[in-house]
Amino acid sequence: NKKGIFEGQLSVPDIDDAIFSYDLLVHKKEASGKMVKVPYGPADPDQQRFYWIGKNRKIDYNKSDPIEGKVLQDSIESIYLWESREVSIYYPPTIGDDTPIIYFTDGSVVASYALYIDELIKQQKITPVILIGVHSSTENRYQEYVNHGIDNELFLKHESFFYEEVLPKYEQENWKGKRYLYG
Repeated sequence: NKKGIFEGQLSVPDIDDAIFSYDLLVHKKEASGKMVKVPYGPADPDQQRFYWIGKNRKIDYNKSDPIEGKVLQDSIESIYLWESREVSIYYPPTIGDDTPIIYFTDGSVVASYALYIDELIKQQKITPVILIGVHSSTENRYQEYVNHGIDNELFLKHESFFYEEVLPKYEQENWKGKRYLYG
């Protein structure tokens, strides 16, 4: 264990059939104990992402242009976080009371994902799905997402924000779909 060097292993069954993207987020601890993100690489976040495409995958990545659904921007004035949070939403062309919702914890990616999701829906490869992306805090992201089993006030406030403000705003009373979390 050398200082500043981190290693890890990930087991992916059938890796030659897999396809996924990943990126690295680097944080450092300030003298105050606060974790802050350290910028690295290109300024464009999409250029910081790494892609794995297994040798058996032959997929054409089609995008809808223009999309048939809608991408909207919204915000929530949170009483738990004491600030406004941006929300990016993708609605497919048709929505039922059982349309699944995928919540993104780093919601700024919803607009770019919508291009692919919309095309997959159009080709009937997936059922329609709603994407709701809550933008993360640039200053407190780490504290909001990681509890470490300690009394982390920001984590608890962010949890309340999601359960008490985000879910009720976007899930209608008669909604019967499944809820997923991504991020």
